[in-house]
Amino acid sequence: MASEPTPETPDVSAIATLEAGQLVRGRHRYKLYQHLGSGSFGTVWAAETLVPDRDAPDVPPPMVAIKFFDPMANKKATEFIRRELAALISMRSECIPRVFDWSVNPRLSFFVMELYPHRPLAAVLKQGKSLDDDECWILLVDLLRALTVAHRAGILHLDIKPANIMPDGSGGYRLLDFGISQASQVGRGSAMTVGAGSLGYQAPEQRRLELENLDTRTDLWAVGATVWSLRTGIDLRKHPAKLRKNATGMQSSLPPLSTECLSVSLELDELLMHLLRADPGARPGGAAEVLERVKLATGINVPLEPGTVVQRDFEEAEVRQVIESVMDPLWSSLLERADFTRYFARFEKGDYLCKEGDGSYETFVLLSGKVCIEKGGKRIAVDEREGTFLGELSTLTGTPRAASVRALGEVWVCAFNAAEFERLLAAHPAVGLRLIKLMAQRLLRSA
Repeated sequence: MASEPTPETPDVSAIATLEAGQLVRGRHRYKLYQHLGSGSFGTVWAAETLVPDRDAPDVPPPMVAIKFFDPMANKKATEFIRRELAALISMRSECIPRVFDWSVNPRLSFFVMELYPHRPLAAVLKQGKSLDDDECWILLVDLLRALTVAHRAGILHLDIKPANIMPDGSGGYRLLDFGISQASQVGRGSAMTVGAGSLGYQAPEQRRLELENLDTRTDLWAVGATVWSLRTGIDLRKHPAKLRKNATGMQSSLPPLSTECLSVSLELDELLMHLLRADPGARPGGAAEVLERVKLATGINVPLEPGTVVQRDFEEAEVRQVIESVMDPLWSSLLERADFTRYFARFEKGDYLCKEGDGSYETFVLLSGKVCIEKGGKRIAVDEREGTFLGELSTLTGTPRAASVRALGEVWVCAFNAAEFERLLAAHPAVGLRLIKLMAQRLLRSA
């Protein structure tokens, strides 16, 4: 999709002097309209999309936002560009900006995304204002929806704060700027600046630069701090003293909302204090879990995000029973690893694991139960073999699903997104050999 620079595209040295009316080109041409702001690794402009045929497929909207990067301004800028781009492309959610076009090369790097003609929520704090309880509940839902999709894609945001949240103009919110996103497995070899977050909105483990301890709960802490800040009107970037640096004897890293606000919902206060626990182990385990609590407290109808695996609550004893029932030696040994439980998903009779024509988000490995494969509304196969791969080609190639997979009873699977599946194959060659054998058998059957 990316294209080489054209004479219309300014040299990298001219990025600081971009001006209204200037033309840039990716897959499409764009005319710069208004400068929206600058950050550590780039500058953002509103731009007009110049296309001869507005009815053509995959045409960006008439007005877009373009985020430019100057690779020469920082040696790590290109890495950050590719990281943010990969994060945004891999996710599909109403709560995350859509990417339409991009160009990454030594002279000029940018990507084109949805334009939200509103100021970020940091403006609320600058004006000395705050959000009320109802607005905070909606903000919580949208942030958690975005994180549910991101975390399922193996991506941490690691820089959630009011400046990275934009009203969408319809009463909802969008989570922006995945520029320091990381795979869920943040290694000790990562640069120490990666995952550091922003002053006042860093989880305790981020402030201590404990990279090995960063996980989905780190983002949940930042959600709690962000909503706390916007409900109280206190910008933690300017008032970091509110944070309890020494949490000895204190469960949460910030004082209760009730000590800062005249009137606040008890349910909101308790939920935020749970997210803000200083000990990551005391926080909720994931965004989906918190969403369920919000739904129970408010009755808000939360739509299922595209590509999100239907994961129901299940007990540790149920997971142990599934693991012990697996007879295949390869998968039996892999499932005994503690970190594999996060890939588990359960589907009930009639649930679709995936549907024909949908975007490809996960590869499924069948652990127990029976599924049917459907194409064009007709059943073409039934499978109940342990360790069977389902949807792996679509996930690895990014092509739409070629068939639907439906549960014929209770079904347990391991669900891997493309990045997780690639890591699995690289770490366990025996799994790769099993996949090659399976694909060869399918080719023989179809010949």
